Amino acid sequence: MDRIVEKIIPENINGYEYFVYLWEVVETGLKYCGYHKGIPLKDAYYHTSKHKKFNKQFSDNSLTLKYEVLGYYKYEDEAMRFEGLGIRSRKQKGEKMANISNSRNPFWDKKKVNEMHEQIISGTLGFELRPRSEIDTLGWWQTRSEGNQKHKIKIRRRIDDAGGALDKTNPLVIARGSDKVLGLGDEVGISGKHTGEAIDSSKHATQYKRIDIDLSDWNKAEIKKLSSLLNDEEMVKLPQKAADYVKELVELWEDSKVEPDSTEAYDWLEGYKSLSIIERTNIMEKAKIIVDTKKDALSVGKEKKEYHQWDKDTIKIVESYEADGVKVLLMGSGRHSFERIFETMWDKKNQDWLQGIHTIRLLIHHSSLLNKKQWAINKRPYLELVKEKLNLPFEIEYIELPYYISDKKKGK
Repeated sequence: MDRIVEKIIPENINGYEYFVYLWEVVETGLKYCGYHKGIPLKDAYYHTSKHKKFNKQFSDNSLTLKYEVLGYYKYEDEAMRFEGLGIRSRKQKGEKMANISNSRNPFWDKKKVNEMHEQIISGTLGFELRPRSEIDTLGWWQTRSEGNQKHKIKIRRRIDDAGGALDKTNPLVIARGSDKVLGLGDEVGISGKHTGEAIDSSKHATQYKRIDIDLSDWNKAEIKKLSSLLNDEEMVKLPQKAADYVKELVELWEDSKVEPDSTEAYDWLEGYKSLSIIERTNIMEKAKIIVDTKKDALSVGKEKKEYHQWDKDTIKIVESYEADGVKVLLMGSGRHSFERIFETMWDKKNQDWLQGIHTIRLLIHHSSLLNKKQWAINKRPYLELVKEKLNLPFEIEYIELPYYISDKKKGK
């Protein structure tokens, strides 16, 4: 099209299928934002606007045009959300937009979350001193995958060493109006759970610091992000673990259908100061394995069976495989290690293999269908070959545990 006087098309380095574009009629300033699956200006596609005035100007050969690709996206849902963001942000700036609808909303409002976070950590909102007896009445919503007893004890000791003074403690941040979203009541702590538990068990503390914030118009993703950002700001640092961020991405997929390997997921993780590019990528990959596993289970209408070393059901399963002269070891197919086998079978005192053990029975569980497939095709045959070459004085027996809860037979 000869009438395009400015064309900005960045390289699609990741080869994503979807892109968001912006047209502008130069002489009138009228703009249209849309998304498309394909290659910009290469497949006879220009736009799908139903705006009569824009269509008339777009077809007018006396008028010139500008065209810009605003971004490339792996998934259609995120392309639609970024299209909506492009439309709304431009309308808010007063730009003339030909879009009749605002398309899909972003799954969270980054500006709103960051502004509230800044108000809290800067002290702009201040805090109240309240009786510690209230702490037990609060609901709690945690973004962490698990609590940390040592961290709580560390805070409590510091409070008691100061005679109950709260100078070096952070306020508990209490969300109000979030019951429809979280279902945890009208007063829900979203930051400071370890501090609250430390104060509640302190010998000397009688009060706690508290900040109340109105989150009645916030969605779950926005509350999750604010809570996670505040956890990064504790005075006694308890850095979030990779598992905490993986948990966030999995929950974003469950709640907002944000794919863990999408641009939106990467943008979500970018807000955390402690994460490097490599760490963000690793977290996204781990979350994708979990999400793909959940998708697999949904597609066949089955629920995946989980195995954990100290879980009561898992312990019973392990015990059911025990026998005289047999050592049983639970092991994930993606984490198989001869080192663990040798540590289990080696008698450190006598510097020799354990006496009376003729077989080590490895109960193999799979974290994903991909791991299950790779185990059968590549990993197990390789391990069997290595086992033969080592000429060990005991047998290594591999038993695959059921993948789905409904599976009854081994190896399913």
